Amino acid sequence: MEFGILGPLSVSRGGAPLPVSGVHQRAVLAYLLLHGNEVIPTSRLLRTMWGDNAPRTARKMLQNAVSGLRGLLAAEEDAPILLTHAPGYLLQVDPVRVDRHAFTDLAERGRAALRSGDPAGAAESLRLALGLWRGDPLADLVELGFDWPELNVLREARASAVEDRFEAELARGRHQDVVGELELAVTADPLRERLCGLLMLAAYRCGRQHEALAAYRSLRTRLVAELGVEPGETLRTLERDILNQRPELAAPSTPGAAAGVPGPTVVPGAAPSPALAPAPRHNGGASATRLGAPAPPEPARPAPPPSRRTGRSPNSGPSRWSWS
Repeated sequence: MEFGILGPLSVSRGGAPLPVSGVHQRAVLAYLLLHGNEVIPTSRLLRTMWGDNAPRTARKMLQNAVSGLRGLLAAEEDAPILLTHAPGYLLQVDPVRVDRHAFTDLAERGRAALRSGDPAGAAESLRLALGLWRGDPLADLVELGFDWPELNVLREARASAVEDRFEAELARGRHQDVVGELELAVTADPLRERLCGLLMLAAYRCGRQHEALAAYRSLRTRLVAELGVEPGETLRTLERDILNQRPELAAPSTPGAAAGVPGPTVVPGAAPSPALAPAPRHNGGASATRLGAPAPPEPARPAPPPSRRTGRSPNSGPSRWSWS
């Protein structure tokens, strides 16, 4: 059996869907899949299902849902086993049968490839990971009011993978191809600083400096108006560097960048860039300036003349625009 939670709940065998009847059965199965191989107390399941307004018959209704799920699982070979395990229930399931596991594995492979200097491989793995999503996690149950905190973890994991994929594409020099996607992504989630930084960099590399700066101003306006905070140091540094047209902002220009070899402006394994370090979406009243700490200053030293091919000094070390 295969289970899908990266979208509406799905249960299938060999690609053929298997019906799970009843809202309570679907909700219990979904929550146990979110916590596969973990004992979930009965009291927690009751709160998950009904909150603080559980009916007097809630425990019986939960028992009926579990009994129905056991009947469904018992009819299939190699199906997970739903056990009664004090103080509640335990769903023994092979993680590879849940799409969340495949997504996490592919996303981690993509990040590892990006760190090792293979942006093409990273982009491919991250595209495959994001292709597993079929919509909002457990969208059918969310529509019925089952919007658990665990789903926000999945949403954040997806958003981070989207940003990682854009980073990989920019490291390949594909700013022209992704700038439109970045504009849509920023419109859908306008308070994510890392996403805004990626859009600013892509727009700048496309020769649209004014649009890059407009994206910064738009984010700053929203942060000040909605949260009363300024953008973090990372994004403020990027804005200054765009205004100054720093050569480090240039796109990778070597042919190897598209084949998995980092270009001159992306150096995997370097310290995180103070201007483009990953920053989470603002939530609540947290200070924006804490989202990305600036890198420690380097000691002053004479700057050798830049090379003609890259525009960078031969001893300048890792680019400040490394994302790894």
